[in-house]
Amino acid sequence: MNFTGRRICIAGSASAGADTKMLRYAHSLVTEITRAAISRGALLLCGVGKNPRLSADANSPALIFDWDVIEVLAEELKRGHITPETSQGHAFAAVFTSKTASQIPPDKATPWDCLITAKAVRVEYVQPGWTSGAVRRSHQTRLSDILIAIGGGEGVEHLAREFLAQGKPVIPLDLRLGASTEDGTGGAHRLFGELRADPRSFVKLTKPEALGAILSRMDTAGGTKPAAQVVEAVLDLITELLPPDAFYVRLLNPKSPEFHAVEWYFRQVVDPVVSNFGYNPVEMGRTDSTSPWINTQIFEKIHYSAVTIADLTGVRPNCFMELGYGFGRQRRMIITAKEGTDIPFDASPIEARMWNDATPVPKLMEELRDYWKRNINRPQLVSE
Repeated sequence: MNFTGRRICIAGSASAGADTKMLRYAHSLVTEITRAAISRGALLLCGVGKNPRLSADANSPALIFDWDVIEVLAEELKRGHITPETSQGHAFAAVFTSKTASQIPPDKATPWDCLITAKAVRVEYVQPGWTSGAVRRSHQTRLSDILIAIGGGEGVEHLAREFLAQGKPVIPLDLRLGASTEDGTGGAHRLFGELRADPRSFVKLTKPEALGAILSRMDTAGGTKPAAQVVEAVLDLITELLPPDAFYVRLLNPKSPEFHAVEWYFRQVVDPVVSNFGYNPVEMGRTDSTSPWINTQIFEKIHYSAVTIADLTGVRPNCFMELGYGFGRQRRMIITAKEGTDIPFDASPIEARMWNDATPVPKLMEELRDYWKRNINRPQLVSE
């Protein structure tokens, strides 16, 4: 997988009874993973708010890792190593409740203000009064592509299940840190054991046979293995991940008068733009069957794909049904149609990229990229 444009969610915590040396080691892992991911073009997401420490000593390590991520982002932004906003979204994303801003510690205001001032942050708010961790984690899952978990308890375990339910990779680290909330059944440490036992449930790789060696290198040996080696293994695992799918919903009937124009547009314009953004194009008739029922496979692809490109040329009822399913599942939806397409009322208010096959290909690609940037992270149709 190409790191560029992929949003990595880093989540976890440690118990108030955690070993100080191991906790400092964990912070070094998070810091270096963040720095390396940024250098490769990744986007980040983590929590924002309180920063509880292992003890009353201001120099003791924090029990959470959010501010490690934010401080590295601020440093790299000052150095000019980060583009505040890309075609795939802002450099950093966060999910806020009504209480979040007031919980930012005074000593962390500077890095946070740096990101805000540079317009490098996308903040998504949950409904006022909804402070449930489950609600925040649902939003975090929708906004992210990969989860890296370290320590933690019920929250990390729930977040991992949310990612896996959407077919998104989960990469847990094996440190025994406990959880700041003193709950859960082992957090990321237990998830690491599940990853080794059933890797296909957690990650899908270009070379599955490489996973065993990578996991061996990721083993921290209780925090005694050099952090740089573990970080390198984590990065190698992400590199081996299959790119996320971009599923095509489009006119496929070759007898339709619009078929050849749609086929031309997808092959000449959509395919290269999608591939350039780091996605794997998936289209019925051009991919392996995963179900005996084609309609079942279509909805599975929409459900698990990172983005769906729905072209409404020809005004096919099935395309609108699949478009509705994608929106209902809060999936990322890119909508296109040939100029002159009479899009029905309920769908017409949603911005679509109208195209004309008489327009030069470079211009069409530029228009699609601009539309993508504006709409890839559009808000869901109905707020919770």
